[in-house]
Amino acid sequence: MGLAGVADAVALLESLRTKDSVKGRAVRTHDPKMGPFTSIEFDGLIATLNQRVADGSMDESYAVLAYLLIGLGIRPAQCALLKVRDIRCEWYDGRRRYVLRVPQVKQGHRDARAEFRERVLPESLGKLVQDHGERLRDDFIKVLDDPSSAPLLPARVPGAALARGYEYHSVAPDLTQGL
Repeated sequence: MGLAGVADAVALLESLRTKDSVKGRAVRTHDPKMGPFTSIEFDGLIATLNQRVADGSMDESYAVLAYLLIGLGIRPAQCALLKVRDIRCEWYDGRRRYVLRVPQVKQGHRDARAEFRERVLPESLGKLVQDHGERLRDDFIKVLDDPSSAPLLPARVPGAALARGYEYHSVAPDLTQGL
């Protein structure tokens, strides 16, 4: 090409190698650091979470977050977008049923809340999430015109998310760091 430095840059790029990162290897090999929890580790995690919730030593928002991550396997980014209005209780086959509208963040929409998947929650988790949402709705009555648009997992410092309509929402890295 005759451009100064191009040949050197091409040689450098050709010499670089990426790390071997085969998808699913940590799961298949039961990697103790990067793989999934063993059943014993998972049971211990749940027992500790239940104990901390029972003795009141865990913040309610983080407890809701932990149970949602464990119970539904959703991403922290999806949790950060949840609003109080996304949880509802309905009657189905003569029983109470809790449904959570989970934003689908990997769909490529400009608005991350453009598409949802409805997930039925176990009754104990649904009641916990709905009760938490009702307390937040009460907290946001004087702050928002529509308190049902309050975040289900509010930011510790309002305004951190910055996007219009999400001023009081947590951002995913803050949620995971808080756990």
